[in-house]
Amino acid sequence: MLKITENEKQYLAERIENIDALVRAGSLGDLLSAISDWMMDNGFDDDDEITDVGREAERVYDAIFYRNKVTA
Repeated sequence: MLKITENEKQYLAERIENIDALVRAGSLGDLLSAISDWMMDNGFDDDDEITDVGREAERVYDAIFYRNKVTA
């Protein structure tokens, strides 16, 4: 089971169509890939510089990653 806050889920639901299915599937890699894909399409300007929108998505990505990472 993925550890994701309701705020993060709502944020992602407004941007990624199948977020509920991704969260239910429980694959951290698939969820992070979907966020990354969205960021690549929406989070950079014409000069490939990250935008405020990209930074916000990056914060959500990082929070989910660190909360769910497996430690040895």
